[in-house]
Amino acid sequence: MCTWQAIVDTRLEPPRRACVMCGLLVGDVYKNIPIQDVQCILDQQQALLKMHPTYCVYSNLCQSALSVSTNSAEKTDELFYCCSCCHHWSIKRMGSSTFLFPLQALVLHLQSMPSVHGKQLDTRVVFRLSIALCKQNTLHSNFFSTLFSVDELLLFAQIAAGSVSDVTRLVSSYIYQNNGRPLFFSDARITECIRRGEAHETQRAVALK
Repeated sequence: MCTWQAIVDTRLEPPRRACVMCGLLVGDVYKNIPIQDVQCILDQQQALLKMHPTYCVYSNLCQSALSVSTNSAEKTDELFYCCSCCHHWSIKRMGSSTFLFPLQALVLHLQSMPSVHGKQLDTRVVFRLSIALCKQNTLHSNFFSTLFSVDELLLFAQIAAGSVSDVTRLVSSYIYQNNGRPLFFSDARITECIRRGEAHETQRAVALK
């Protein structure tokens, strides 16, 4: 069972709810955010981002949560719940025309490396999200893990099993392995990441000899 229901079911008590931004069960430490606020963030996102599958997923979460709240026999607050880390993320970026949910930023980080305002995604954020995506208990698996490929999930498992200091090396190696040795890249930062990955693979090959 995945955490979709725990995200959208407004009838559930907070400890059983999951974070709308990263899918992690919130437990006893949580914040809340109105469903309409999440929809407003989506409405303000850039046109190109609205064509991405993650936009559709968050939009469907909003519609499902509103449907549950509206059709419930008992009165419920039209609120999503989120973990404290994602709440901190949203507070720092609220009102920005380039607002991305943490997992949207992670997807774009893996696919194109450059992030909002030309900065790389913080390795601490990549580390935390990797743990959230890989974390399972006896009842739930993280719904958002279904948005990633098997190879990406294996990368997150490697990151989650290591430390923050391992993130750059692991992501660099992942991108290098998935792109081979092409001659040209559209962005210098991607090129630098490939070089880091190639250097790591060379060092590992030497060590194995």
